Amino acid sequence: MKIEEIIQTYALALRDNDYEAMINLFAADAMIFSFQAGVQQPTVFFRNLFATTSRSAVKIKTVFFNEAKSEVAVHINLVALLDKQYPINMEVVDIFEFDSKNKIKTLRIILDTYPIRALKEKIAIQQHAAVGIQSFFRGYLAREKIKKLRRLKIVAQSSNVSVFP
Repeated sequence: MKIEEIIQTYALALRDNDYEAMINLFAADAMIFSFQAGVQQPTVFFRNLFATTSRSAVKIKTVFFNEAKSEVAVHINLVALLDKQYPINMEVVDIFEFDSKNKIKTLRIILDTYPIRALKEKIAIQQHAAVGIQSFFRGYLAREKIKKLRRLKIVAQSSNVSVFP
């Protein structure tokens, strides 16, 4: 397969969450370097990526080759769903190094982390607000229960019936 075809297949596999097609592009000893996941084998990296995200669009904006075409940088625009529910638009540069059989030997993923950080902050705020609302209602229900028990105690005392020991 030619390098150009590998890059196109990579983009399609990424968009479609196609694990088998993706893994077939990599050499057996390949490694991926990612700011988020650290250094991982492609099997681990893409299993985790495809389990937690999906992409609705993957657009290759620019492809840069070195003279020997053994290294390629690809500027990609991704529209993804983080945790399969939070939409995010990201700019990514993937740097590929190929072996003599045109298999990907290393992949370095470079991206602007701001969209991910901003989204995670928004999610954390929403979750914190949800916990706060739940705590408020639990507290409210507990106070109402105490009021009800106090009313019962007052009624019981006025009728000389012991509710509380």
